[in-house]
Amino acid sequence: WAITANGGAIFEPIYKLLLEATKVDPELLPKRTVSKSRRSFCLLNCGREASEPCRYFTLEGQNGVEVHVWEPLEGTSQASVLWLSMPVFIPWILQWPVFDSIARALNQEMKTSLFVLTHGTPYIPPKGCQLEEFQADLLRLIDGLPLSEHFFWVDSSFGVGTALLWSLSQRLTGALVVNPAMFFAQEHLDSPAHRRFTSDVKKKSALFRHRDEDCLNDQFGSWVYGDSEILDRVRRKVHEANDMSKDDHWNFTATYLEWAPCAITKSLSAKTPLDLPVTLLCSQYGPSIVLQESVDRLRKLLGDARIIYVPESKMWWEVENPDVVISELLALMRRV
Repeated sequence: WAITANGGAIFEPIYKLLLEATKVDPELLPKRTVSKSRRSFCLLNCGREASEPCRYFTLEGQNGVEVHVWEPLEGTSQASVLWLSMPVFIPWILQWPVFDSIARALNQEMKTSLFVLTHGTPYIPPKGCQLEEFQADLLRLIDGLPLSEHFFWVDSSFGVGTALLWSLSQRLTGALVVNPAMFFAQEHLDSPAHRRFTSDVKKKSALFRHRDEDCLNDQFGSWVYGDSEILDRVRRKVHEANDMSKDDHWNFTATYLEWAPCAITKSLSAKTPLDLPVTLLCSQYGPSIVLQESVDRLRKLLGDARIIYVPESKMWWEVENPDVVISELLALMRRV
């Protein structure tokens, strides 16, 4: 229905065909208000085959926006999952197999539509873009997606989209928040250590903006858990993916590093406690101040939220231990 929408409004020819096909009196149909801000999406042939029992396609909206979608091959979806996947630097070409596995696992349990937004697909935040602008644009995009009225939300954005939990809460059945980072205490923001951190990430932001390979190579030990052999293997895969990818993940990482010192904390610090079924996932060996303390701070705003630690992981659960994330999402969906 949403794919055939006309500028966010009812597309009359399809509407009349549906009425004729179902022979239903229009007055008996449930009334639904469609937001005028909703975007129209068209179906794209993606050229990739999903693992059974799913099919994969992309939806394209205004300004080249793309949303990656997996849905059941047969039958109607019983649940929708919207996944905000904005890991620091991982190109989409390396994320795709992980989400194909996630979609397969979900649909083996129940018929589920999985929608994935990643860096570069909502839009690439330009240098100097404010985090509030980016979040507002994400909300407009989500409003136009053909999601069920209530859906599950997975935030794997390192803090960039975590504040949207509050904006979307009335539509959420439950939420899984993975590695919400950069939510600092006020006393830390005022410390010399944070001033050094701010100076360091600004320098790295400029280097990522210019695709500095040496700067990238220096980061793998911070992002990935493992010995030198594992790090070398991940490094090779990422460099191979870089050769086949656009600059989306480079530019997103550069802008993320501009937001990291203060903007994410500002987006969360004034939030009031939220009553919603939430599971927090935190990499076992993630950095203490940047990640571990951020998770503890966020939990205080989320009531009964559970914290689950992803074993043998620093930051990049997608390449370290995706099975834990899949199992915890399934556990959340069963629980609620």
